[in-house]
Amino acid sequence: MSVIRPKPPEDPIEYAPTARAAASGAAEASAVPIDALVHAREAAGDDPVVRIPEQLLADYNGTSAGRPAGRTRATSGLFAILQAARGIRDTVDRMIVAGDAGAVQAVRAVFSCCCHPFHNELPRGERGGRPRLSFVGHPLDADALQGLVDLVAPAGAARTGDLLEQWGVVLCAGDDESPAARLLPRLLARSVGDDPSRTADRVATVLRPASSDGDVAHVAHVAHVAHVAQAVGSRHAFVMPDVAGERGVFTAACLLPLAIVGIDVVRLLQGAVLMNRRFREAAADLNPALQCAAVSRLAGRRGHAPPRLVSPDTDRLFELARWHGLLATGHAGAAAVDAAAQVTLLRAGAPRRDPEAAVPLATAGGFVRGRDGASAPQPTTAAGVGPHVAAVVHLPRIDEHAIGQLLQMHLLAAVVEERLPD
Repeated sequence: MSVIRPKPPEDPIEYAPTARAAASGAAEASAVPIDALVHAREAAGDDPVVRIPEQLLADYNGTSAGRPAGRTRATSGLFAILQAARGIRDTVDRMIVAGDAGAVQAVRAVFSCCCHPFHNELPRGERGGRPRLSFVGHPLDADALQGLVDLVAPAGAARTGDLLEQWGVVLCAGDDESPAARLLPRLLARSVGDDPSRTADRVATVLRPASSDGDVAHVAHVAHVAHVAQAVGSRHAFVMPDVAGERGVFTAACLLPLAIVGIDVVRLLQGAVLMNRRFREAAADLNPALQCAAVSRLAGRRGHAPPRLVSPDTDRLFELARWHGLLATGHAGAAAVDAAAQVTLLRAGAPRRDPEAAVPLATAGGFVRGRDGASAPQPTTAAGVGPHVAAVVHLPRIDEHAIGQLLQMHLLAAVVEERLPD
């Protein structure tokens, strides 16, 4: 048997504004000039969103130009994340991610795209020995939190030594002090018989630097999570760059839980780095991130929200669309589609597994689903693009590399749009 493994595909994603959007944009005096896009790209070069994935991979691969002498892969931030993920993976069968809405939704988006569609329902053996993943976000759903407690710590009783009953938690310091951050570590300690060593193995914390504007609530929550880390003696403590939760996809807050459930976070980062390269090198009219920023800005000048993501091909992109809603508008909900609403259509290419001949693939016509889960009529033309569609994104497949590109494209577009003149 050959030991040579084929290189996984790294096809680029494609972003194309529709002819209708391009024509209307060219006709408007408010159309975004190319030189403004280029200037905004140059101004965005030092933003953490651009630097984070490249720095993580460069340190991990030993290609970082500024790497201090004596630093090796084993001392890199990404290696620490992967090592923590391996350790946690072997001790628990469920991991709970608790944090602000942006951080939790970013993890949920990649998890739903890149894991088995029914990962949490599979037996551990069929999950490759990887834990289940659950979420507690903000604003807190008290019933959901209590239901999760009923699942992992019924009546607060200590569990047996059975691996299938073991659980852990990743606490991400957000903007608000969540009851989950107070409750879950306490219940976790009780569930392992108040054993400090076992508790320390099962709690991971991701802190942000203190808020530069001195926000009292933020500082208090960071201090609380730091106190939890110290109290339980967590062996897995990380500090993330000072970026908003939904922009922290390529930080420990998201990479750690994703790695725990077996998602290839190295390929996710490689996809992001590929998008960075296109962002820096491609001409403005062929640059996915710049074109995405221009389409979004044009929608804003018409008095509309940025085009929301929809996918008629697969429900697996639904959580990613909710993440995009947080990134673009600050909330995951969406109003009903009306005659003026604009959407960005996500088209998925080859499936991860061979489709069954007996199961017809979804067509592009009929209905699309908004971020709030409601379906809305989306008539299509002969070319498969309806009048509401501002742009089409083609994913060659739904895997870590393609999703990494897509996430980074929208992150870069958001950074560029902030730097465009009014």
